[in-house]
Amino acid sequence: NGNKAYRNNTFSKAETEYRKSIAKNSDNAIAQYNLGCAMMQQGNDSVAIAQFEKAAKMEKNSLNRAMAYHNMGYVLQKRQNYSDAIKAYQNALRNNPDDADSRYNLVMCQKLLKKQQQQKQQQQKQQDKNSKNKDKNKDKKENNKNRKPDQNKMDRQNAEQLLNAVM
Repeated sequence: NGNKAYRNNTFSKAETEYRKSIAKNSDNAIAQYNLGCAMMQQGNDSVAIAQFEKAAKMEKNSLNRAMAYHNMGYVLQKRQNYSDAIKAYQNALRNNPDDADSRYNLVMCQKLLKKQQQQKQQQQKQQDKNSKNKDKNKDKKENNKNRKPDQNKMDRQNAEQLLNAVM
Protein backbone atom coordinates (compact mmCIF):
# COMPACT_ATOMS: atom_id res chain seq x y z
CA ASN A 1 0.00 0.00 0.00
CA GLY A 2 2.84 2.37 0.81
CA ASN A 3 4.49 1.71 -2.53
CA LYS A 4 1.19 2.31 -4.38
CA ALA A 5 0.72 5.61 -2.59
CA TYR A 6 4.33 6.57 -3.32
CA ARG A 7 3.92 5.82 -7.04
CA ASN A 8 0.77 7.99 -7.02
CA ASN A 9 2.75 10.85 -5.44
CA THR A 10 0.66 10.77 -2.28
CA PHE A 11 3.69 10.83 -0.04
CA SER A 12 1.90 11.50 3.25
CA LYS A 13 -0.27 8.41 2.65
CA ALA A 14 2.88 6.44 1.76
CA GLU A 15 4.50 7.66 4.98
CA THR A 16 1.54 6.38 7.00
CA GLU A 17 1.68 2.98 5.32
CA TYR A 18 5.44 2.66 5.79
CA ARG A 19 5.10 3.59 9.46
CA LYS A 20 2.45 0.86 9.85
CA SER A 21 4.84 -1.62 8.28
CA ILE A 22 7.67 -0.57 10.60
CA ALA A 23 5.34 -0.86 13.61
CA LYS A 24 4.69 -4.48 12.66
CA ASN A 25 8.36 -5.24 11.95
CA SER A 26 10.91 -2.68 13.13
CA ASP A 27 13.74 -4.71 11.55
CA ASN A 28 12.39 -4.14 8.04
CA ALA A 29 15.22 -2.18 6.43
CA ILE A 30 13.32 -1.68 3.17
CA ALA A 31 10.37 -0.09 5.00
CA GLN A 32 12.85 2.18 6.80
CA TYR A 33 14.40 3.15 3.47
CA ASN A 34 11.00 3.70 1.83
CA LEU A 35 9.90 5.88 4.75
CA GLY A 36 13.07 7.92 4.25
CA CYS A 37 12.18 8.37 0.58
CA ALA A 38 8.64 9.48 1.45
CA MET A 39 9.99 11.95 4.01
CA MET A 40 12.52 13.26 1.50
CA GLN A 41 9.73 13.84 -1.04
CA GLN A 42 7.81 15.81 1.60
CA GLY A 43 10.85 17.98 2.33
CA ASN A 44 11.34 16.60 5.83
CA ASP A 45 15.09 16.23 5.42
CA SER A 46 16.15 15.52 9.00
CA VAL A 47 13.70 12.63 9.37
CA ALA A 48 14.67 11.34 5.92
CA ILE A 49 18.36 11.29 6.88
CA ALA A 50 17.58 9.45 10.12
CA GLN A 51 15.56 6.84 8.21
CA PHE A 52 18.30 6.32 5.64
CA GLU A 53 20.83 5.86 8.45
CA LYS A 54 18.60 3.25 10.11
CA ALA A 55 18.09 1.46 6.81
CA ALA A 56 21.83 1.45 6.02
CA LYS A 57 22.68 0.00 9.43
CA MET A 58 20.02 -2.71 9.20
CA GLU A 59 20.39 -3.63 5.54
CA LYS A 60 22.25 -6.84 4.74
CA ASN A 61 22.27 -6.35 0.96
CA SER A 62 25.15 -4.05 -0.05
CA LEU A 63 23.30 -2.62 -3.08
CA ASN A 64 20.32 -1.60 -0.95
CA ARG A 65 22.70 -0.19 1.67
CA ALA A 66 24.41 1.82 -1.09
CA MET A 67 21.06 3.28 -2.14
CA ALA A 68 20.38 4.40 1.44
CA TYR A 69 23.77 6.11 1.63
CA HIS A 70 23.28 7.67 -1.80
CA ASN A 71 19.93 9.19 -0.80
CA MET A 72 21.42 10.39 2.48
CA GLY A 73 24.17 12.09 0.47
CA TYR A 74 21.61 13.65 -1.83
CA VAL A 75 19.67 15.21 1.06
CA LEU A 76 22.87 16.48 2.70
CA GLN A 77 24.09 17.89 -0.62
CA LYS A 78 20.78 19.69 -1.08
CA ARG A 79 21.28 21.24 2.38
CA GLN A 80 24.81 22.33 1.30
CA ASN A 81 26.33 20.12 4.01
CA TYR A 82 29.01 18.98 1.59
CA SER A 83 31.43 17.36 4.04
CA ASP A 84 28.76 14.97 5.37
CA ALA A 85 27.41 14.40 1.86
CA ILE A 86 30.92 13.38 0.77
CA LYS A 87 31.04 10.80 3.58
CA ALA A 88 27.64 9.44 2.59
CA TYR A 89 28.62 9.12 -1.09
CA GLN A 90 31.88 7.44 -0.09
CA ASN A 91 29.87 4.89 1.92
CA ALA A 92 27.58 4.39 -1.06
CA LEU A 93 30.60 3.66 -3.25
CA ARG A 94 32.09 1.28 -0.67
CA ASN A 95 28.89 -0.74 -0.93
CA ASN A 96 28.49 -0.36 -4.69
CA PRO A 97 31.72 0.68 -6.45
CA ASP A 98 29.92 0.70 -9.82
CA ASP A 99 27.44 3.44 -8.82
CA ALA A 100 28.13 6.19 -11.36
CA ASP A 101 25.59 8.59 -9.82
CA SER A 102 27.23 8.42 -6.40
CA ARG A 103 30.66 8.87 -7.97
CA TYR A 104 29.51 11.93 -9.92
CA ASN A 105 27.80 13.46 -6.87
CA LEU A 106 30.89 12.78 -4.75
CA VAL A 107 33.10 14.73 -7.18
CA MET A 108 30.54 17.56 -7.33
CA CYS A 109 30.40 17.79 -3.53
CA GLN A 110 34.18 17.86 -3.31
CA LYS A 111 34.30 20.78 -5.75
CA LEU A 112 31.44 22.60 -4.01
CA LEU A 113 33.07 22.10 -0.59
CA LYS A 114 36.33 23.56 -1.87
CA LYS A 115 34.47 26.55 -3.32
CA GLN A 116 32.50 27.00 -0.09
CA GLN A 117 35.72 26.96 1.96
CA GLN A 118 37.35 29.52 -0.35
CA GLN A 119 34.34 31.81 0.00
CA LYS A 120 34.49 31.52 3.78
CA GLN A 121 38.19 32.39 3.72
CA GLN A 122 37.52 35.44 1.54
CA GLN A 123 34.72 36.56 3.85
CA GLN A 124 36.99 36.12 6.86
CA LYS A 125 39.76 38.16 5.20
CA GLN A 126 37.25 40.89 4.35
CA GLN A 127 35.94 40.92 7.92
CA ASP A 128 39.50 41.12 9.27
CA LYS A 129 40.26 43.98 6.88
CA ASN A 130 37.08 45.82 7.85
CA SER A 131 37.84 45.27 11.53
CA LYS A 132 41.37 46.68 11.14
CA ASN A 133 40.04 49.72 9.26
CA LYS A 134 37.48 50.35 12.00
CA ASP A 135 40.20 50.14 14.64
CA LYS A 136 42.42 52.59 12.69
CA ASN A 137 39.55 55.05 12.27
CA LYS A 138 38.67 54.71 15.94
CA ASP A 139 42.32 55.41 16.91
CA LYS A 140 42.40 58.52 14.68
CA LYS A 141 39.21 59.82 16.27
CA GLU A 142 40.60 59.18 19.74
CA ASN A 143 43.83 61.02 18.86
CA ASN A 144 41.85 63.98 17.52
CA LYS A 145 39.70 64.07 20.66
CA ASN A 146 42.80 64.20 22.88
CA ARG A 147 44.36 67.18 21.05
CA LYS A 148 43.94 70.65 22.41
CA PRO A 149 42.39 73.10 19.93
CA ASP A 150 45.61 75.19 19.88
CA GLN A 151 47.63 72.22 18.63
CA ASN A 152 45.95 72.35 15.23
CA LYS A 153 46.40 76.13 14.85
CA MET A 154 49.60 77.90 13.98
CA ASP A 155 50.14 81.29 15.53
CA ARG A 156 50.69 84.28 13.26
CA GLN A 157 54.37 84.73 14.13
CA ASN A 158 55.23 81.07 13.26
CA ALA A 159 53.33 81.36 10.01
CA GLU A 160 55.24 84.48 9.01
CA GLN A 161 58.57 82.84 9.86
CA LEU A 162 57.72 79.76 7.73
CA LEU A 163 56.63 81.93 4.83
CA ASN A 164 59.81 84.00 4.99
CA ALA A 165 61.93 80.85 5.12
CA VAL A 166 60.21 79.46 2.04
CA MET A 167 60.67 82.70 0.14
